[in-house]
Amino acid sequence: MAQNPIDALLKAERDADRSLQEKQREAELVIEQALERARYISSRAQKRITNVHMRCGIKIKDQCDALWHDYHQEQARPTQVRFDEQTLKRITEKVAVKLIGGKDV
Repeated sequence: MAQNPIDALLKAERDADRSLQEKQREAELVIEQALERARYISSRAQKRITNVHMRCGIKIKDQCDALWHDYHQEQARPTQVRFDEQTLKRITEKVAVKLIGGKDV
């Protein structure tokens, strides 16, 4: 029995609508999966950034501590000042005068 052309057209339209709805559901599922994956990647990236930031902070602190240690070591070392014989004699005489309570020359 031959099908009415209008019935065939309506059936084709219904089939197309069903197919379209199915493809829309599949697309929504793919989009949701992609969003879920993007959230996961974003979360991992944030954790990695935090870890890198923490490691860099520790390295910077260690470097600053080492610099401060070197600075304090340098400050604790006696300075090597070299005087010529004439200057050393003059300084020694001034110290001697001060120690015996005399007038500064």
